[in-house]
Amino acid sequence: MPNKNYIRGRNTEYKCKAHLTAKGYYTMRTAGSHSNFDIIALSKQNLLLVQLKRTKTIPKTKMGWDKFKKKYKGRCVRLYNTMEEYLPDNAYACIWVWMDARGWLQIYHRKTDSHHYLDTKNRNLMEWDK
Repeated sequence: MPNKNYIRGRNTEYKCKAHLTAKGYYTMRTAGSHSNFDIIALSKQNLLLVQLKRTKTIPKTKMGWDKFKKKYKGRCVRLYNTMEEYLPDNAYACIWVWMDARGWLQIYHRKTDSHHYLDTKNRNLMEWDK
């Protein structure tokens, strides 16, 4: 029987897939590949390469949130940089963090963009300084 962490991770991948499919993306799960990305999503406009994380701990202060976002923003940029030469301009490297009882924190990076994150509970898209 698979362990609980594997099952939670797999369930998070299915949540992400369902979310993106509902938004019109064709999605593929890279299960067992040990690649940098868990989900690949294609639309006519964008290519999303998504790495998923899950946490039960949600920061309670603004300083805690800033540290939390900075940690995942750095990971997102590193992921993008590992593949930048192979990616088209419409490709985003993404880290989506599933926060229990809150929803997704979605972090996006693209070479022609600044950094963005979407807090799905509040439905607001925020921009970071470069």
